[in-house]
Amino acid sequence: MLAHAEQAVYDAHIGTRSSAFIKVTDANIFVAGLVGGFGGHLGKSVGAHSFFNAATSVPEIHSVLHGSQVAYGILVQLGQKTEEIEKLLPFYQSIGLPSSLADLHLDKAREETLTQIAERMAQPCRSQRRH
Repeated sequence: MLAHAEQAVYDAHIGTRSSAFIKVTDANIFVAGLVGGFGGHLGKSVGAHSFFNAATSVPEIHSVLHGSQVAYGILVQLGQKTEEIEKLLPFYQSIGLPSSLADLHLDKAREETLTQIAERMAQPCRSQRRH
């Protein structure tokens, strides 16, 4: 992904099905299949998707694509691993992925809204809750 995504995104914008585009597309399908196949619904409850699931209740973020929300969720999931975050930030910026609340249209969100997202992220996924 890191090696080919920038070229793949550019090629997608100009409508070219390049080797880079195919490699990134194949990697996305492969990883999504692994998460869905091995992790099932529980695989989507980790930090990255947890952010997406929690944030979708906030109207400001509705115009942000699923993949972009999950990409931001990866940064959230990394928490204090600043070395990893510092490696990802230039990559995110090179292909237009969000790296701040402003990029998600949440920079002007009320503190209560951000707290609501955080609280929803911390809840167990529905399938883990006892009925």
